[in-house]
Amino acid sequence: MSKTIFLLFPLIFAFCKVSKNVQSSSKLTKGTILFTNYFEITENGEKNLQQFLDSLVSTALTLSHDNPDLDSAHIKSYGLGYPIVEQFKYKPTLTVHIEFDEDTIWRYETLDEAIRGNIFSIDAENGILNYHPKGDRHTTVRKVNLFEIAGEYEVIIDYQDKKNILGIECYKVTLKKKEEIDDEIPIDSWDTLYEMYVTEAIDLPVLALLNVTKPFNDFFPLEVKIKESGMPGVYEIFRAIELTP
Repeated sequence: MSKTIFLLFPLIFAFCKVSKNVQSSSKLTKGTILFTNYFEITENGEKNLQQFLDSLVSTALTLSHDNPDLDSAHIKSYGLGYPIVEQFKYKPTLTVHIEFDEDTIWRYETLDEAIRGNIFSIDAENGILNYHPKGDRHTTVRKVNLFEIAGEYEVIIDYQDKKNILGIECYKVTLKKKEEIDDEIPIDSWDTLYEMYVTEAIDLPVLALLNVTKPFNDFFPLEVKIKESGMPGVYEIFRAIELTP
């Protein structure tokens, strides 16, 4: 009896090992994920936003120097002086919906359960974002190839920085999108930093959630904090709040 059990040990061990490998390699390929999307702004961020607005008004005045009737009051009356701080502070919280089934990916936003703006279908392999009018997924009104847009990324992975989101253990990945310097339009020269907590358990590319211009297919973020190098203290947040397989 004991000899039989001894002989069975290698078989049991091998079976457990195979089962563990199958379980660890399986990925979720179908489901719906909901994200909450909102802005956070610190006191320092409010000051930076106001300074940015003032610089825009100053630039507009410089560009229109040959029009003596155009002053800062006129420029602000055209909308440039809209209270930009309040615009960010009181921007409504949106819900981002991602529906996926193998290679089919849909993304759209809702506000108070009503669809807001276009519905997007995503060709992740080719980096194409297809625009569809809300309520009509069969009509394409526009296509954008994001992978044709310039921009280089630095990728920083920290497996030690972990966070549990919706019962899934995630690790930290930071994407830093570097822009070429543009002296005429400084905002176009700002680097964008994506601080993300990601998982490899969901078979989705980063493009399913964020309009990145390079393919990142090895992990998918369940939490993202986006900040611009030229606007410290202002952050856009995406956080997963529901996952339905």
